[in-house]
Amino acid sequence: MLIEARKNETRARSGRQLPYDNYQELEVIDAYLDDIAASYPNLVTLVQPATTFEGRPIKYLKISTTNFQDTSKPVIFIDGGIHSREWISPPTVTWAIKKLVEDVTEPDLLERFDWIILPVVNPDGYKFSFTTNRFWRKTRSTDQHSLSYLCPGVDGNRNYDFAWNTVGTSNNPCADTFAGSRAFSEIETQVVRDIIQENLHRMALYLTMHSYGSMILYPWGHDGSLSNNAFALHSVGIAMTDAIHSKAINYFPRYVVGNSLLVIGYGTSGAAEDYAHSVGVPLSYTYELPGLSGGFEGFHLDPRYIEQVCIETWEGIVVGARRAGDLWKSLYLKPTSQEQLKLIGALADAYEVDIISHPILEREGVVLVKPQHLDGFVRALEEQDVSYRVHANDVKAARSGRQLPYDNYQDLEVIDAYLDDIAARFPNLVTLVHPATTFEGRPIKYLKISTTNFQDTSKPVIFIDGGIHSREWISPPTVTWAIKKLVEDNRFWRKTRSTDQHSLSYLCPGVDGNRNYDFAWNTVGTSSNPCTDTYGGSRAFSEIETQVVRNIIQENLHRMALYLTMHSYGSMILYPWGHDGSLSNNAFALHSVGIAMADVIHSKAISYFPRYVVGNSLLVIGYGASGAAEDYAHSVGVPLSYTYELPGLSWGFEGFHLNPRYIEQVCIETWEGIVVGARRAGDLFVPLP
Repeated sequence: MLIEARKNETRARSGRQLPYDNYQELEVIDAYLDDIAASYPNLVTLVQPATTFEGRPIKYLKISTTNFQDTSKPVIFIDGGIHSREWISPPTVTWAIKKLVEDVTEPDLLERFDWIILPVVNPDGYKFSFTTNRFWRKTRSTDQHSLSYLCPGVDGNRNYDFAWNTVGTSNNPCADTFAGSRAFSEIETQVVRDIIQENLHRMALYLTMHSYGSMILYPWGHDGSLSNNAFALHSVGIAMTDAIHSKAINYFPRYVVGNSLLVIGYGTSGAAEDYAHSVGVPLSYTYELPGLSGGFEGFHLDPRYIEQVCIETWEGIVVGARRAGDLWKSLYLKPTSQEQLKLIGALADAYEVDIISHPILEREGVVLVKPQHLDGFVRALEEQDVSYRVHANDVKAARSGRQLPYDNYQDLEVIDAYLDDIAARFPNLVTLVHPATTFEGRPIKYLKISTTNFQDTSKPVIFIDGGIHSREWISPPTVTWAIKKLVEDNRFWRKTRSTDQHSLSYLCPGVDGNRNYDFAWNTVGTSSNPCTDTYGGSRAFSEIETQVVRNIIQENLHRMALYLTMHSYGSMILYPWGHDGSLSNNAFALHSVGIAMADVIHSKAISYFPRYVVGNSLLVIGYGASGAAEDYAHSVGVPLSYTYELPGLSWGFEGFHLNPRYIEQVCIETWEGIVVGARRAGDLFVPLP
C-alpha cells in the first residue's frame, strides 16, 4: 500500500527541482545530479565510477571551488541510501548539495573544504523498494551464494573490510544481514571504498546517512571498544547533536551520541563508519535519522517531515565540517634563546596559536595550531631555527597475559588477567577480592597486599584506586605500576554505565562516580541531567562502583592512613574540601605531605612535564565539586586523602590521551610520590581507637 500511495502522490517533476514534500525517486535524483553538474561546471563535477549488478549507474558529485586541486583543503564525504528502505536518507544528502551549490548560506564551507556527495549508494535496492518491496534493505546481486537466485542481495553495511562477518551478520543469503561471500563483494561498497582511499590523505569527515532512531554513532561497532580518537569523535558528535536539536521540532527525539555497540546494544561488523575510521578517517559517523513510528513503519517517516529532517540534519553537517576543520594539531617547541622565546610569542599571536604549556629556555612547551595555519607556522619556526616536533598518534596495541604494557594503554581484560595472575603467583602476599559486579555484569576486582594477610592490625593501611573516570586512561597504569613495585619488583568515558538512575538513563547511561560519594552530595559542580558528564546520580552511593570504594574505606577505617585516587589530567595533588574551598582541621599535614609528594615526583619528572601544583581542590582548579571520593574519605576519618591529577600534555579531550610513550614515565614518577606519601603517612599515623 505504501508503494501504491507513493506512486499516486508523485508529481511529475523534471530538471533540477527536487521534491522535499515527498520521497525522491532514483530517476529524479539522477536527473538532479546531471543538471547540477551541467549548471555549475566551475563548481561541480559529476562522477559515474561504476554500474550496479542490474546495470544502473552509481553517481556522485565532487563539489570544489578549486576542482580538487588545492590539496591543503580537507575533504568531507557524505553518502546515503546504502539500505534501500531508508527513504529519508537520500533527501538529507541531496539537501546538502542544494545548500552547497544552489542555496549557499555557509560560504566558508566551500572555501575551506572539498566535498564528495553520493546520495544513493545502492540504486538497485532503492529502485526495488519503490516498485516491489517497500522495506527491501539489501543490494540486488545474485552471485554471492548458491541460493542468491532465490534470495538476492547483500547487506551493504555489513560488507566492508573491517572485522568482516564476525558479529551482527548472517551467512544465510535470505537474511537481511547477509554479509556477502567476502568483504567488498558488492560494487556499491567498492565505490565507497575507492572514494575513501583516493581521498584518504585529506579526508577529515565521513558521514553515512541511515534511519531510523535519532542517533549519531561512531566506532568501533563490532566490539564496543573505543578508538584512540574517541574523545574527538564524541565531542564533535555532541556538537552536531546540539546543532540538530536547536532546529528540531519538539516531538522529534533528541539525538543520542555514542559508540555504535554501546548505544544500539548489539555488535555490527563490516560497517562503513568502522571501515573509514580503520583506514585513517579521523571523524567517521553513522547518522540514524528520526523515525516517529516503531517497527518497519519507522522507515516510512510521514513525508510532511522530510524537509524538516533535511534542515536540521544540515545544521549537524555544518557543525561537523567546521569542527573537523578546526581540530588543532599539537606541537612541542623547544626554544634555545630569549629571541626564540619572544618569536614564539609573536608567532602565537600571528597564527592564532594556543600555548598550552609555556616553553622556557631548553624546556619544551606545548602549543595547539589550527590546521589552516599549520604550514605557515611551521615554516616560520624553521626559518628561525626553532626546534619543534609533532605530537604523533599511536595505535592501540592488543596485549594479553600477565605482562602489562607500559608503552601503551591497558585494556580492561588485560588488567583483569594481570590481577588474577599476580594473586595466583604470590598467594602468600596477595589476595584477590571480587566484591561486586557492575551494572553491565563486569567484575570489580582489587588486591590486598600484605605480608601478614592483614592480620597485623598495628600496620597502617594505604588505599589507592584509579579509573573512576573511564576516559582517564593514564590512571589505571599508575595503579598497576604500584602493584608491580610492591609485588614483582620487590626483588584515556567518564561515567559508569548504569541505566537505572533516571527516566532518561536508557538514552544517557551512567553516573559520574566522583560526584556520587556521600559528602555534600549534589550541592555544587554536579548536574541533575543524566546526559551530562557530571550527573551525580539519583542518590549518594547509587553506583556499585562507589559502594565498593566506600566499603573498603569503612572496613579498614580504623587503620587507614592514606587514600589516593588517581585521575587525569593537570599535574595536581588536591585535598579537601572541594565543595566550598574551606580547609579541614588537618590541612597543614595534608599540604606538607602533598608538597613532599610533589617534590619527589618533580625530581624524577622529565623536563617538559609541568610541575605538580598542590592545594585545596576548589582553590587550585577554580570550581567546586561535591560528592568527591577524596572528600568523602577524609570526612569519615582518613587523615590524608588526595586526588592525583596526572600529567596531560595536550588540551581539551586530547589531554586525557597522553602519548603512550610517556605512560611508563608517569608510572615511575607517580610511584615515587606514593612512596613518600606512604612513609609520611606512617610517621603521622595514630590508629583510631
